Amino acid sequence: MTLEHQIFFAPISDLSLNGNFNKTVIIGINDKKLWGIICAEKTWKNIQVNDKVLFYHKGKILYSAHVKRKFEDKELSKELWGYKEKNGSRLYWEKIIEFSKVKNTEIDYDIFKEMADYKKSASVRFFFQFSNTVILENASKIEKLDL
Repeated sequence: MTLEHQIFFAPISDLSLNGNFNKTVIIGINDKKLWGIICAEKTWKNIQVNDKVLFYHKGKILYSAHVKRKFEDKELSKELWGYKEKNGSRLYWEKIIEFSKVKNTEIDYDIFKEMADYKKSASVRFFFQFSNTVILENASKIEKLDL
């Protein structure tokens, strides 16, 4: 079996992220569904067209989205989301993903924790890639989730 798409998780658990999510993904900007991330360069390089991003909020996957394209734009990032202070530096969500489809899902995150053998207390606190091995091993379960 081959991997049709990868899966990434994104948190929208705190109020600022949730507000930004509604503004730029649910409502959209000029008919574009955009989400900015701060992530490791390796994770960024792995994101491909048609991959899926699952948005996590308080133990649930509330939305899934299909990657349409990705690009970097610090000025757009500043305009849409501002910046985050960390250790005296300003961090920007300049790695931007545009989505072609955004779908309400309401899926329990426990399903993914069980597949990947994560701790029961695990949650999504930063943008990360789900294991491709776990996706392949659980392809039929994941397909039934209709992401």
